[in-house]
Amino acid sequence: MTDRLGRLRHLAARAVLLGTGDGDSLQNINTNKLNDGAICYVVELAAYYQLDKASTSTPVGNVIVAPVAGPGRWFYFGSNADSELFAVVRLTTPVTSANLTQNTWVNTPAGAGGTYLLETPDAGLWTLDTATGLLTYNGRTGSWWEAQVSASISTQNAAINDFEMVPDTGPLVGLTTDDFHSQIDSSSAVVDDPHSMTASRPFQLTNAQAVRPIFRNVTGTDNFRVHRLTMFLTRLQ
Repeated sequence: MTDRLGRLRHLAARAVLLGTGDGDSLQNINTNKLNDGAICYVVELAAYYQLDKASTSTPVGNVIVAPVAGPGRWFYFGSNADSELFAVVRLTTPVTSANLTQNTWVNTPAGAGGTYLLETPDAGLWTLDTATGLLTYNGRTGSWWEAQVSASISTQNAAINDFEMVPDTGPLVGLTTDDFHSQIDSSSAVVDDPHSMTASRPFQLTNAQAVRPIFRNVTGTDNFRVHRLTMFLTRLQ
């Protein structure tokens, strides 16, 4: 991380994040004079922010801040600029698919609110839909992340099925397109007899882009149940 951060311009720390008339606020800095990718530490929040001079994203609380003067947006960068950021999504209650089409990708099955749980020291970077498991990225466009998913799934019919899984940002849902990052495994012919799968892939995320695991039944239309699921995301750069 040192080499990456060494290429960016570090500004003197600011006492507070917001304040259009406060000379010691990050928001009050004129970004016209700054390099794209500049980083600044905000004391009141014990957090770093990074400037994206091309961004016109809608300001969001303490996560995305529009400067008083100059282009771009300040994005929450993390509580420690020298450490890797991470987020973990966990399934708390088993969920079951419905109305599958053979070989067609579907989103992770939804449940009631609270079915999925987010664990991260940097909650401002993410918004989790606790019913669907959809994890939305609130950070700066262009950051690279790796998503690794581990799940235990089973067939819901007394027949052997080939189930496939991969982390995705949405393009594959509803399609039959193959993805070389995916893992495919055969179930037993016993209902609710789970087997484990793991798949991972890197993403270059844009602000407001969402990530979640997707599945498909390669061999038929039998539904599957997800008994356990963990999606772990780490920032690469």
